[in-house]
Amino acid sequence: MVVVVFGFPSKISALQFEWEWQNPTRSRRMQDKIRNCSNIGNLYLLRAKIRVLYEMLSMPPWRRFPLRVNWNSSDHQEYVINCPTLPIHIDIQTAPIEQLDVYITKDQDSDDNESDDEIDSTNNNNNNSQ
Repeated sequence: MVVVVFGFPSKISALQFEWEWQNPTRSRRMQDKIRNCSNIGNLYLLRAKIRVLYEMLSMPPWRRFPLRVNWNSSDHQEYVINCPTLPIHIDIQTAPIEQLDVYITKDQDSDDNESDDEIDSTNNNNNNSQ
């Protein structure tokens, strides 16, 4: 993984963004943009994927979201040279994925599931007593 985009207001908007990024030629919003971009190249190459990402982040509705772009290393940042400038409120950082505040380890995930189970059992007990 080279880059992570996070900070979406909902899971739905994150999934819509992911689908559009993976399928730019099938997206109504991106089709014209991709056709009009010069030197975008093969859409399966990393350089083109990053260009599509930056094009998307510069377009509505994505440009209005308080998103964060995290590069996992500085090795691939050379690919943004011909990309559009991102809105100033979109944070760009370079850090390993483990250092992101949205990163969840398996241990944390299992702890969350246990607390959810406890809440569910408490709710079931309350419903049964009514």
